Amino acid sequence: MVLAVLTSGGKDFILSCQKAIDRGKEVRYPVTAANGRDAGFLGARFDDTLILRLKQVARTRHINLAGDGGEYESLTLDAPFYSRPVTCTTSEIRSAPGRDELIPGGFA
Repeated sequence: MVLAVLTSGGKDFILSCQKAIDRGKEVRYPVTAANGRDAGFLGARFDDTLILRLKQVARTRHINLAGDGGEYESLTLDAPFYSRPVTCTTSEIRSAPGRDELIPGGFA
């Protein structure tokens, strides 16, 4: 599992997500800290369904999908320059008012 949220570098965030999906990348949602997103998004795989959910939240809550006025947290577990993927076997959810985090563990 790759726990990462893409930043768009000023480009269209949805287009960046779609390109990653089209390339077979597995991208998941690790942290929620924006109006309209709660722990129900944690660990969600970026796919057409999630992108539709995000568009609906953006439309109803008037948030910026490219970073909510801040940055995205990410953790990359596999990349072309890694000798092998990093795996995680456990995870927990930590919650505080206005913020939920998926904390991976059991790294190998």
